[in-house]
Amino acid sequence: MSKVDTRVRNVTRRGANLFAESGLAPEESRRYQPESQALINETLAPKEPLTGEHSPFGSEHQNPMDRASKTDWEWLKKLKDEQIDTSDIPELSDEFFARACILARQYR
Repeated sequence: MSKVDTRVRNVTRRGANLFAESGLAPEESRRYQPESQALINETLAPKEPLTGEHSPFGSEHQNPMDRASKTDWEWLKKLKDEQIDTSDIPELSDEFFARACILARQYR
C-alpha cells in the first residue's frame, strides 16, 4: 500500500486571498476573492426559520404544530372500530406479521 502524504505545506491566514496564494494572476485573484467570501459567509450564516410571507404554510401561519387542533377528540374516542372506513387500506396478511420486526432505539 502506498503512503499518503499528509504534510502541511501552507496555511492561508484568515482574510488572506487564497487565490493569490495559489498562484492565480493578481487581477484574477482579486476578482474571485469577494465572490468566494460571499459564498462562505452565506454558508456560515445562522439560518432563520421561515415565517410570515416566507413560510411554506402561508403568511397567516407560523409552525402548524403551534396551532390548536380542530379535531373533535371526544367524537373520535366514542367511535367504534366498525364505523371507521378502512376500505382504502390493504389488509395485512399473516406473512406480513411473520416477517415483521420491531425496530427500537436502545438507550443507555
